[in-house]
Amino acid sequence: MELESSDSIFILNRGLNFQLACLNQLAKHYNLAILLTSQVHTKIGEQESKKIEPVATRISEFWSQNIIHMTFNDEKSLRKIILEKYFDDSKLGSFCFVKLDKNGLI
Repeated sequence: MELESSDSIFILNRGLNFQLACLNQLAKHYNLAILLTSQVHTKIGEQESKKIEPVATRISEFWSQNIIHMTFNDEKSLRKIILEKYFDDSKLGSFCFVKLDKNGLI
């Protein structure tokens, strides 16, 4: 495991923040939908053994209008997709199951 200095982490976060701000501006100006995927890591010290979360959570949450979370399931090819952020709060927590195969989502 490699630990970065706080200065280099700050510089990386500032760069990511700038990139997401640019994407947000382009999406608004050209009426685009942008799908952003995130690297994830296991959160150490959590009670749940499989607790994973995105890297740079606060930056992603700030710039994203909608957030979905894909979780693992007992069946290898089955995933649960949960709506975590959406303009309509009554829809938060809504979910569906999708199956992955060689062609994508089913």
